[in-house]
Amino acid sequence: MKLHLLRHGATKGNVGGVFEGRIGGALTDAQVLELRSVVFDSTPYDAIYTSQLARCVDTATHLGIDAPLIDSRLAERDLGIFEGHTASECDTRFPT
Repeated sequence: MKLHLLRHGATKGNVGGVFEGRIGGALTDAQVLELRSVVFDSTPYDAIYTSQLARCVDTATHLGIDAPLIDSRLAERDLGIFEGHTASECDTRFPT
């Protein structure tokens, strides 16, 4: 069996250094344009899975993947109180 992994496209939070974990995260406009320019042939694959996170489903959609199989077990880890904050914000809000 061969397994290919593809990370979701860059989000606005990624660009801003925000820890997103399981919270939302819209793809950047530039990333959407880049994904739409890719010619992705899904025919060699028996199945294509994605997590339920919008940034992952959107990545698949913009690559032209029809009806990827959603599996919540593929979601990124929950970053708890750090989600939605940058590293410097975490240092300020949660000093050691």
